[in-house]
Amino acid sequence: MQNTLAKQLYQVSITVAVVAAAVMAFSIGLGEAFNVVVSPDDVVDVDTLAVYGGDIDLVDRIATLGAFVWILGPAGLAAVRARDLPGGVRGVITYAPIVLGLIGLTTFSTEVGDIISGDYVWANYSDATAAFHLMLAASTGAAILGFFRRN
Repeated sequence: MQNTLAKQLYQVSITVAVVAAAVMAFSIGLGEAFNVVVSPDDVVDVDTLAVYGGDIDLVDRIATLGAFVWILGPAGLAAVRARDLPGGVRGVITYAPIVLGLIGLTTFSTEVGDIISGDYVWANYSDATAAFHLMLAASTGAAILGFFRRN
């Protein structure tokens, strides 16, 4: 794979991840998405719980935090920049694609594989759930392609 092709595919993957993260967060509501991350016991909306398969676990919370990183980070609204933040937060922003890619490969491998292969049936899922899966698939692509591109 040529370096320029890897960079282009990486950028497309990031763009898809940002858009999918925004669709997911706005579909369930920013407040609900925030509650998923910080206080999942306070999430009582049945539609929000359905996005996460009826139960919110640690992986769902991390992936939803990743959605906020995509939306607010340098690839999205650029509301936060990694270099302006303390080391730990900078690491979260820098390694979000890899972390979300690993979540996509491990916990959501069936959905990610179906999206990549074209076998994903979009009509079987709500918009928020489909966007959540798409964000993880695009993050997986970005994580894999990130290893092939040179800065």
